[in-house]
Amino acid sequence: MEILVAKSAGYCYGVQNAIDKVDDSISKYNKSIYTLGPIIHNKQVIDKFESQGVFAIKDIDETSEGIIIIRSHGVQPSVYEHIKSKNLEIVDATCPYVKNIQQKVEKYYKQGYQIIIIGSKEHPEVVGVNGWCNNTALIIDSIEQAKNISYYKKICVVSQTTIIQENFSQIISNIVFKSKEIVIFNTICKATKTRQDETKQLSKIVDAMIIIGGYHSSNTQKLVNICKEHCNNIFHIETYKDISLSELKKYNKVGITAGASTPDWIIKEVIKKMEKEMNNQENVQIDFEESLDESMVRIKPGEIIIGDVISISKEEVMVNIGYKSDGLITKNEFTDKKDIPLTDLIKVGDKVEAMVLSLNDGEGNVVLSKKRVEDKKAAERLNSAFESQEVLYGKIIKSIKGGFIVDLGIKDVFMPISQYHVKFLKDPESVVGEDIVGRIIEYNPQKNRIIFSQRVVLEKEIKEKKEKVFNSLEEGKTITGEVKSIVKFGAFIDLGGIDGLIHISDLSWGRVKNPEDVLSKGDTVTAMVMEVDREKEKVRLSLKHLVEEPWAKVFRIYSVGDKVKVKIVKITSFGAFAEIISGVEGLIHKSQISYDNVENVEDYLSIGQEVDTEIIDMNDDKKKIGLSMIALQDKPTKKIESNETVYKEEDDLTLGDIFGNLFKDKE
Repeated sequence: MEILVAKSAGYCYGVQNAIDKVDDSISKYNKSIYTLGPIIHNKQVIDKFESQGVFAIKDIDETSEGIIIIRSHGVQPSVYEHIKSKNLEIVDATCPYVKNIQQKVEKYYKQGYQIIIIGSKEHPEVVGVNGWCNNTALIIDSIEQAKNISYYKKICVVSQTTIIQENFSQIISNIVFKSKEIVIFNTICKATKTRQDETKQLSKIVDAMIIIGGYHSSNTQKLVNICKEHCNNIFHIETYKDISLSELKKYNKVGITAGASTPDWIIKEVIKKMEKEMNNQENVQIDFEESLDESMVRIKPGEIIIGDVISISKEEVMVNIGYKSDGLITKNEFTDKKDIPLTDLIKVGDKVEAMVLSLNDGEGNVVLSKKRVEDKKAAERLNSAFESQEVLYGKIIKSIKGGFIVDLGIKDVFMPISQYHVKFLKDPESVVGEDIVGRIIEYNPQKNRIIFSQRVVLEKEIKEKKEKVFNSLEEGKTITGEVKSIVKFGAFIDLGGIDGLIHISDLSWGRVKNPEDVLSKGDTVTAMVMEVDREKEKVRLSLKHLVEEPWAKVFRIYSVGDKVKVKIVKITSFGAFAEIISGVEGLIHKSQISYDNVENVEDYLSIGQEVDTEIIDMNDDKKKIGLSMIALQDKPTKKIESNETVYKEEDDLTLGDIFGNLFKDKE
């Protein structure tokens, strides 16, 4: 006969934890010890504990003193309150995975979700979980029940840890349509699922299956049901005494598995009896020992492993790592954040990655470090980022002498104040809490020297922006920018990476005394590109060249003899300058102001006055225009008074002399 033993046969972590709690209580307390219900569904274990003075009770009121041990299935909140009200001491052996379910149910119940538990209504684990939602959960264990549930606005689904995965999946497929918002947690215990999967595979390849476990054990019953689906010959036994060897001899290949509440010594007793009767001691014993050995992971110092958090205290985290001993992570090896409680950083049931430091801390625990895994990963990540010049994102968390501490999410690093920005920073404290982007510019793990720089990224961005802007610039084309600053000689325009200058002479065709008369800081302007010097990174811009040159315009629209209304803009001793159009002025000579003898121009004209004139001269080459007011005035005629002598008879004058003198007087 060939005997195959399932690798995961025997105690699961939750059961082992409960057994250990009882053993510890026996050695620690000199009081009566009670378990609230059978500690596990295994008669042999219960008998063993009773012989040591540990008894199971159904109701708390059965005792008024001693220690009450909560078994791995867990209980309702009201049970804890009842125990405390009787001043009894509690030892909580609730399985961490069950605790996790209780916490989820409590959280989502308080948020208004209808809780659905997939499992057996009578199972003590389900009864306990239901208490964490005030006993309002819908408890279903079949597809038909799933189909018949009502529609709810919000649903949260959890499962009994020991149900069959296939049943869970089929039921879920009929629940997902029963709510607009549904949260599903597959809380089947990993160890349970592993044991069920192994049992399923093993039962397919053997002639008969032996399932060792209590007749009242739920998880053992499920293993029996799984075997029945794939194997015709099933033997459910509690101890070696229940084996029918005569029946087993008919089969060539026999598989053995055991429920989560079955201790190793009972499994070994079954194996030994089969060894003795089958006269195949060596092969069977080796096969069994190998199976047990293979079910445990092999670890060594320096190795990185992943485990499940099973308990958290003020100074340490306990982790199930699948090894014969649990892993222990002290707070110093868990985090650098000494002021934050461990319970705020991780929860029971979470997975944690840690490095093995030692296989035994003197008390049988495996010593682990989460920080060293993170440090190792951080070192590899930072080295990779340094070599590839990768851009990283971070947050300034602290200002220190000479710079800042920056949290990169990988590790905290140093950034000198000179590497913060291309501009000088006056107040370092003002940027604490700011999100930044940069690169590692120096990395020396041996000296623990890591230098981070935002400046190098900003400089690269500025350079790229400049190149992009310069490549887009073309003389004679227009570009839009914002007035960055105004100086006496013009205005600087931000073109999105470089500054362009509009000289005061390029602001307008007319006279500009102060650039602020034309532009204000922050204005958005469109200007013409006049000159681009890429080597010196200079750009000359112009506003006035966006409009027609005024002299060209005035010569285009006006001619000598045209009448035009002008505005006096300047007065001199020899006349007045008047604006014809913006940017073009003409001269009204004082001889063209009035037929009177004009001694003082200001007696006739004032700045800002508008007058009618006629263009009497236009010189395109010299850019000069002459204007006349008298051209639009009537010439005065000289009035001869009655007593006025025009000429005397004795004067020897000719007619030509008379007219000549007359014109001379008028001149």
